[in-house]
Amino acid sequence: MAQLHQHVQEGLAARLPQTTILDRYVAALARLNTLSIDYVVAALMESGLSFEPGARWQSGQIAEQIGVIAPYRRLLERLLAMLAEAGILQPGREAWTVVRAPAHRHPQPLPEPYQTVARAELSLLKRCGAHLGQVLRGVQEPLELLFPGGDASTVSQLYQDSLTAQIMNHLVQRAVQTAIAQLPAGRGLRLLEVGAGTGGTTAGLLPLLPARQTEYLFTDIGAAFLPKAQAKFAAYDFVAYQTLDIEQPPAGQGFALHQYDIVVAANVLHATRDLSATLTHVRQLLAPGGLLVLLEATTRHRWLDLTFGLTDGWWRFADRRTGHPLLNADQWRNGCWAMASSR
Repeated sequence: MAQLHQHVQEGLAARLPQTTILDRYVAALARLNTLSIDYVVAALMESGLSFEPGARWQSGQIAEQIGVIAPYRRLLERLLAMLAEAGILQPGREAWTVVRAPAHRHPQPLPEPYQTVARAELSLLKRCGAHLGQVLRGVQEPLELLFPGGDASTVSQLYQDSLTAQIMNHLVQRAVQTAIAQLPAGRGLRLLEVGAGTGGTTAGLLPLLPARQTEYLFTDIGAAFLPKAQAKFAAYDFVAYQTLDIEQPPAGQGFALHQYDIVVAANVLHATRDLSATLTHVRQLLAPGGLLVLLEATTRHRWLDLTFGLTDGWWRFADRRTGHPLLNADQWRNGCWAMASSR
């Protein structure tokens, strides 16, 4: 495992873009997080809240006043915490206190250079942020904002073409390549991808795999993703497609246990209710000595909470996590398999 980690890290440096582009992208994401505050302020003001310095807000009262439905009470807490991070609110034991009025009542446009390097991220934030209040009240379906009319192009661009996706997917590709290189020559290879969605990670993996030796199972809980993936990856006849709810035992869904050499899960496991149960199900899929290649965001970003954080899975965790679904890198490293039983 240490050798695998070293090999992946060595490959990252060669993959990083020019410093100027990377710096501009990092700055753009920071601007998106600032812009997220504007969308939170606008949504709360549109719902009738006034940011009068000295006013005290109790979360439950705010939720009742603006009509936040039960699934989004945790999101409301996160929005108030964002305002505290921005110095607009001050958290207290029983209430939030308004310490200053927001700088803007309406979202401010990003300068063009930042729009260019973070086009997909900005597009999603604009679309979702503009309807944040409606989502909180349950009158706007968030999936329609992420996939308007069933169009997954913006999300696909984010997961496949954005700078973050290019770097992170490269790490996944390098990890899989390194694992394959350690297998006996000519040995068959079975991979399963959990929550493959729009296929952003899949697209980078399939060209690297030995077609005659490989069985690749593309899975997602959403059946609507499967025919789109079949069309997208029609050139790869070693790929099969099947629905999988990783929160449920895989044997009950028609999956043979302990069959897969590699399980890939990119930005999906955090959106499950109980990580212990989820990781147990992953372990049941892996063959003895198999490898889980896990790609997860480990840093809280406001713009993520205002986009993918509007979906049902983001806030439905009911395990030891508190306040936010994302774990940091150390929590994943130290607790990943310890959470899962070996059943």
